[in-house]
Amino acid sequence: MRIPKYRLHKPSGRAVFQFKPFFDGKRIYLKGKFGSPESLAEYEKWRAKAVEHLFGKESTQSPRSYFPTVADMLCAFLDWSKENHGEKEYDHHCKVARKTLEKHEHTKVAEFGPLMLKSVRESMVAADWSRTHINHQVNRLRFAFKWGVENEWCDASVLANLKAVLPLRKGKTKARETLPVEPVSWAVASLLLPYVAPMIRAMIQVQYLTGMRSDELTALQGKWIAKGEGAWIYKPDEHKTAWRGKRKIICIGPQAQAVLQPYLV
Repeated sequence: MRIPKYRLHKPSGRAVFQFKPFFDGKRIYLKGKFGSPESLAEYEKWRAKAVEHLFGKESTQSPRSYFPTVADMLCAFLDWSKENHGEKEYDHHCKVARKTLEKHEHTKVAEFGPLMLKSVRESMVAADWSRTHINHQVNRLRFAFKWGVENEWCDASVLANLKAVLPLRKGKTKARETLPVEPVSWAVASLLLPYVAPMIRAMIQVQYLTGMRSDELTALQGKWIAKGEGAWIYKPDEHKTAWRGKRKIICIGPQAQAVLQPYLV
């Protein structure tokens, strides 16, 4: 077994230390940014304890009681999110984590309660995030703590307390409101058709006729289309809710079939 190295955790920019006999091999996120005197000093302390452990000067128990901080848990959560969510959702997780760490980087996970959650939410209001987006981001932060309970970063009571925080209500907060996103009418979208390349024109028509998302359209391959009498069935290999284990089915009618046919090799 080797002495653990001083390593960079890229998503957070922090230094990490990982030694299998300590805390079941979980990463220890050092104080301060990677390369800072603070993180290097803490690394030297942990390195010394690892050396003592390897040479039999310490028991097999962890060197001290470990009380993980919010930063420790969120950094580990982001690692998990990157592997288990799409790029867009991972980006949302990164943004809410950064906003949380502005105030509570060194707060112990076990001490993070409803008032702290509300203080993070107020910082979102101050940053001019919309009310609905703030509510979504608060739910994402609670989801991070749910993951923390599952992976024994904190007790279930921490999550239960955070669930007591009610969402921001329309007209009862300083958070700005946003107008609903309306679909572009075909009368407007069709005006573009004479000015775009043939393939782009076909993509616009197919998206209008089928209602599929842009990423589903750009990823479309003939092998994922079941042709038969009547509507064709398109089952994209990747889609927005794939991470939930759901299968997406898109029906392609005769008009869309006629547009697609020249591009299906």
